[in-house]
Amino acid sequence: MSNKAWKKALVHKNLKIKDVIDNINKNPYHITLIVDSQNKLIGTITDGDIRRSLLNGMNLESTIGKVYNKNPIVGTSSMNEKTIKGIMEVNEISQLPLVDEQKKVTGIYSLLSLQKKNRVSNNFVIMAGGLGSRLLPLTKKKPKPLLKVMGKPMIEHIILRARQSGFFNFLISVNYLGEMIIDHLGDGKNLGIKIQYIREESPLGTAGALSLIKNKAIKEAFVVSNCDVLTDIDYKKLLDFHVENKLDATMAVRTHEYQNPYGVIKTDGEKIIDFSEKPVVQEFINAGIYVLSPNILSLIKKNEYLDMSTLFKNLKKNNNKIFVYPTHESWADIGNLDEFNKITQNK
Repeated sequence: MSNKAWKKALVHKNLKIKDVIDNINKNPYHITLIVDSQNKLIGTITDGDIRRSLLNGMNLESTIGKVYNKNPIVGTSSMNEKTIKGIMEVNEISQLPLVDEQKKVTGIYSLLSLQKKNRVSNNFVIMAGGLGSRLLPLTKKKPKPLLKVMGKPMIEHIILRARQSGFFNFLISVNYLGEMIIDHLGDGKNLGIKIQYIREESPLGTAGALSLIKNKAIKEAFVVSNCDVLTDIDYKKLLDFHVENKLDATMAVRTHEYQNPYGVIKTDGEKIIDFSEKPVVQEFINAGIYVLSPNILSLIKKNEYLDMSTLFKNLKKNNNKIFVYPTHESWADIGNLDEFNKITQNK
């Protein structure tokens, strides 16, 4: 890697969160360094910092003043590689900014840039057994997962993205026109992966089909994705978040904003205490991607219809440890005709 590549990670503090996301995704170190006009380091922003800010109510248009770490751990270019790696291991970090005596940035040391992405043994489950009713008439003779987006069946986009994140063991639930899906994907060799199929005798919902894999001896946390969600998320980071926090279940969520078309009045009895003109409401919505620990499988009754939202409600009642994982990556739910047409026409 060019010794000047680190300069792509330098930005100034007047940017918005969405600008920093773009920088993190494009620079080879996957960290952004905040510098002043003299290129002196004043802070850093990582993917985790952004997700925490979204959880705390900020949005993509927010400036990064309250997001970046103002006291980052740093090294110097005079340090040898062993010392630098030791600092990173002790502090459990993957990137280390290097500075000189004046705190000017001289480089970045990144473990990620020096290591090849390892395969993960965890399973990746794709729920592809639905009827695709919202996409009629397109799904009358072809199952939803095989509808093409940008020249490929939508299920292949999910598989290739997951493979890029290190996943090679796939379980795919099939029901409606399932044989067409099996004929198309086969055992996965053509995609460089391994595929096993979960055959639903009748549609079991976005969680019910998981009851059919109880006897497949899953011993590690596994990712579950709806088949109609296209995203640039790094599924391995989602899995790592789940494992590191010792969770029972994790739901990927994303921010959805909408503007109330009316002025909103807040009252106390007959008194007006506040007035907001067409306020913007920000909420988290289910992104259709999850991580579950193996113990959850025993809580799902075999061959009974169950969707993921109900499963998570049950887990909450049962006091299981469940978290959300806020996503900022590109994301589209193309399970309905309007969104499908919008994506395919724009591409």
